[in-house]
Amino acid sequence: MMLRHVTGACRHLIFCALAAALLATPIAVLAPAGSVDAAATIYVAPWGTDGAAGTIGQPVKTVSHAVWLARSGDAVVLRGGTYRENVQIYGKAVAISSAVGERAVFDGTKTLTGWQRSGNDWFVDGWTRQFPAQRRAPVASAHPIAGYPDQVFINGRPLDQVLQRSAVGPGTFFHDTARDRIYVGDDVRAERVEASSIGWALYFNHADGSSLSDVTVRRFATPSPQLAAIRIHSDNVTVSGVTSELNAAAGISAMGDRIVISDSRFSDNGYLGVHAHLATTLVVQDSTIVGNNKAGFDSNHSAGGLKVTTSSGVTVRNNEVSRNAGPGIWTDLSVDSSTISYNRVEQNGRSGIELELSSNLSVVSNVVLDNGEAGIWVLESTDVELAHNGIYGNLREVRVLEGPRRQISNVSIFNNVLGNSSGGRALIQVDDWTHQRSASDMGVRLADNAYWLPEQSPVAAISEWGDWPRRNYLNGSIDEHRSVSGNDGSSVVSTAATNPYWADPTAPGYRATDSTLRGVAVTGWMAAELGVPSGSQLLLGPVAWTHRTEPPRTEPVAAPRLA
Repeated sequence: MMLRHVTGACRHLIFCALAAALLATPIAVLAPAGSVDAAATIYVAPWGTDGAAGTIGQPVKTVSHAVWLARSGDAVVLRGGTYRENVQIYGKAVAISSAVGERAVFDGTKTLTGWQRSGNDWFVDGWTRQFPAQRRAPVASAHPIAGYPDQVFINGRPLDQVLQRSAVGPGTFFHDTARDRIYVGDDVRAERVEASSIGWALYFNHADGSSLSDVTVRRFATPSPQLAAIRIHSDNVTVSGVTSELNAAAGISAMGDRIVISDSRFSDNGYLGVHAHLATTLVVQDSTIVGNNKAGFDSNHSAGGLKVTTSSGVTVRNNEVSRNAGPGIWTDLSVDSSTISYNRVEQNGRSGIELELSSNLSVVSNVVLDNGEAGIWVLESTDVELAHNGIYGNLREVRVLEGPRRQISNVSIFNNVLGNSSGGRALIQVDDWTHQRSASDMGVRLADNAYWLPEQSPVAAISEWGDWPRRNYLNGSIDEHRSVSGNDGSSVVSTAATNPYWADPTAPGYRATDSTLRGVAVTGWMAAELGVPSGSQLLLGPVAWTHRTEPPRTEPVAAPRLA
């Protein structure tokens, strides 16, 4: 993997500093003392012995020992069961997977026994494991507990951490580091209590060509500077069938070239589901990213579902990204030539899809529903196209916002269906918070969109259109919108009580009705991504997988620079 340079462009994020520290940290690498004739496949089982041959009949006990024995190109196969360890794969290609029909679980916890009563609470002594707390960003000053990676579980249920003994109550725990003691507010005499004792699970470090498949990683107390329970800091790595859940920081971190993450689940992690930085030709597809930022990190800084920074050629395709406490899909700090397509992005705490300080991005055929901020937010980004998306029930459906860091240019919004906002002033907002440039100056263009403004909607305007340095216009009718913006000459609006543009809102693809208008013809790259011949005029709104004329792509596709 090429040496990557970290620049001052990272600004408010810790990602670049963390990446530099990780790459600069000396690594003590173990190697066999003599020549080892490693088998092509090394088997591991919780009942094995590390002195064994590593065959299916004589498995080794730990994944660490199997990786130590492995040579580049070998496979490490894990029998079903629990592995309480962390493993670094360094300088060689190793394929790690569960045995067929079985599931290996990397678990970062240790069982606690010997509980004693103290008033209404219970405590156990001898807990000497202390993890460093993070007190700076991405920890918000109003919620410092996020920076403490300690975790305690009762019968698998996570408890909330408190920072003083007097705050302990049912459903909470306190780690008294001065006395090496853990307090809980529940009677645990007949319960299974576990505490996270390991910081991370798997670290692919310059392990180019490796793979990880069909394993579960859970409950690791990852300090936020270590980023994630699974770290892929290598090139040409594939991750598939992996579940990473209930970890204190991110579920997975990807840094490198040609990394593919597919058919996986990242849920209920403390900080992010998926983190990527300095990644080229990254693919995240066919996966579930749900319920992340459970610890309450600062979602205005970097926490949420999936966040990618300083990367190129990223493809985020056919994922469910929902109920994350922050943006669902977020690009920031110079992400370019990338595609976000066929995702269902729903009920995230901030924007569904946020494009910040990025360029050459295509957001195509996504379903974006009921997010707490904008459905799609274009923030200080250039050369962006939003096409064939279904965007409903968000605070705003589409927001294009100029700011002091970078001027917006060339934003195309076409062939979308959108409406029924939950708040805000208009379905579409195009504005400059510095009050210097107009929407026309920014090169924002709209065409062939269908707007839904039901009479019961709290939002009655189609657009809020910036015309600075003069004023902003709030356009309630399609005629006002067209007159002020000079756009959307072929677009339509409906005030029907029910959505007139979706044939069946409960169907997976959210396809439009046959009576919905057809939009601007799609050509070239976009036609290929949508699986239709170049020049096709499709119904407005999202194009479902079931209506594609070719199988879903498995290779990354970078969006071309827009004219």
